[in-house]
Amino acid sequence: MKGYLANPFLKLQEVARSVVKGMIACKIEVDEDEFLDQFNPGMMEAVFAWCKGAKFIEVQKLTETFEGTTIRTLRRLEELVR
Repeated sequence: MKGYLANPFLKLQEVARSVVKGMIACKIEVDEDEFLDQFNPGMMEAVFAWCKGAKFIEVQKLTETFEGTTIRTLRRLEELVR
């Protein structure tokens, strides 16, 4: 992960820890480590590049995923942001 993305990812982990604490306080059964491990920074650099206007081929070079997975991830993110 690039250095400029490390701080946003650490903030995401902090928020996730707060969510886990809230879930535990509400007596929701959750494994804290498993919950935190589901946040994978693997696509952060690619998404950042896409948002800055990079071409898809450049974005794909930043990932270790299949093209379809990258497209699906970007579409789902766009739907979430709407």
